[in-house]
Amino acid sequence: MDALFEDDARAARRATEFTRRMIIENGVTYNVYADAQGRDRPWILDPLPYLMSAAEWQAIEAGVAQRARLLNAVLVDLYGRQELLARGALPPEIPYGHPNFLWPCHGVRPAGDRWLSIYAADLARSFDGRWWVLADRTQAPSGPGYALENRQIVRRVLRAHAVPGCAPARRVLRRHARGAAARRGR
Repeated sequence: MDALFEDDARAARRATEFTRRMIIENGVTYNVYADAQGRDRPWILDPLPYLMSAAEWQAIEAGVAQRARLLNAVLVDLYGRQELLARGALPPEIPYGHPNFLWPCHGVRPAGDRWLSIYAADLARSFDGRWWVLADRTQAPSGPGYALENRQIVRRVLRAHAVPGCAPARRVLRRHARGAAARRGR
């Protein structure tokens, strides 16, 4: 960490201020839906990234990918054969009681049985160092937008350091969006 801001504490303060200014100038906000005023708030971004080893990241990546495959498999079953419900492995009140269960989609098979077009997980580190998934995000594509914006700003703040870009993630999102549009004949 010392190498990030070798100069002094003033450099760290400048980086923090630059980050805050970029968030405001770029209009990056979020909304707390429980807030009666419903106002947008500036996104909060720490310019100092959380550093972890490649091995630790690979374990997280593998676990999140496995979780996404599992959630997609559950959706394939719920909108298809419904074997999880028939076996009692999933109580029917969970999907049927959920306001976002799409009743008209029962029997529909999207291309490649891919129900999840996007997936993200909110992670936290436990007191013993293990990672926990706090929430699964499958509905709104805002998460990748925040991640891409965060990375662009951090790359500018830490331009003297090798911060990898998000071009591969953007290409994958674009390819999937174009593929979905092509399948719909647009």
